[in-house]
Amino acid sequence: MTFDDDDAIERTARAMIDCSLPKAQWTHAAHFAVALWILRHRPDRVRLSL
Repeated sequence: MTFDDDDAIERTARAMIDCSLPKAQWTHAAHFAVALWILRHRPDRVRLSL
């Protein structure tokens, strides 16, 4: 899976958050892209354990 633009990453992130992302699309690349998107756009969803 590749992402052509930021909109594709956002669509994937929102689909993951609302549990509508098909399992086949939950790849290593998608996991990494969604994690970065959440860190950037949804810091309220990030919990750090130090």
